[in-house]
Amino acid sequence: MSHKICPTSKRDLYRDTRPLTLRFEGHSLTIDMPGWYAEGDDQGLHTAEDMRVSDAALRELKRRAKEGVAA
Repeated sequence: MSHKICPTSKRDLYRDTRPLTLRFEGHSLTIDMPGWYAEGDDQGLHTAEDMRVSDAALRELKRRAKEGVAA
């Protein structure tokens, strides 16, 4: 499927990646977050597979915080 329709805005959504900065206890990490996005909008719909990317980044931030790695 090349595109979906947003259930709330009814706009066309397309597969893309967008930069997303996650923060945890003074640490931050910017990732390329895959998902379904409307043109010109950073909010999107994310599948379970997409969420694995942000979950891994959050685990890394928690590791850095726990080990006291410089932010």
